[in-house]
Amino acid sequence: MNDKRFNRFLTLAIVVLSVMIVVLAALIIQKGSATLANSKEPMPLPMSSNGVVFASEQEVIDEQVAMEEAQTEVMLGAVISANTGVNIRTLPSKEGDIVLSASPGQYVQVTKLRDDGWSFIMYGSRGGYISDDFLVYGVIVRSASGRTEFTEMPLEDAVAEYFMANPDAPSDTFSDIAESKED
Repeated sequence: MNDKRFNRFLTLAIVVLSVMIVVLAALIIQKGSATLANSKEPMPLPMSSNGVVFASEQEVIDEQVAMEEAQTEVMLGAVISANTGVNIRTLPSKEGDIVLSASPGQYVQVTKLRDDGWSFIMYGSRGGYISDDFLVYGVIVRSASGRTEFTEMPLEDAVAEYFMANPDAPSDTFSDIAESKED
């Protein structure tokens, strides 16, 4: 009789432990998938079991990289470094009419560098000339999500960054003038 009781107890213990193991495994799997779902990192691309990327998988990777690059805009930029508002003019001289005034600390897109100490900039949707004395150059990076970052750097480095990100841009847009301004 004791053997029968012991066998029942042992069977019950095995069943209870099995249920606990299944529940624990389910919780672990659920926690793992929740962690992946809440992660800000992109899901890894599927690969074959031996780690080799097949042509179709490589196409997916290439498309994702191209989409990320296409969604980022890199521009030559500057920050207004004056203590007061700076006039943006219709001509590259103090004789040009004032288009508007830019506030100190504002970021502008530089679209043309000139060798006479003036740059053509875009300030919002309006453009005009501004004296280089009031600009600190750098690169503006705008993502598809609308996030914009400015990184200050020497003009020559900013121009190089611009052309690396915009290889189809006309090569004479900034190159010669940027070198002469750095000297």
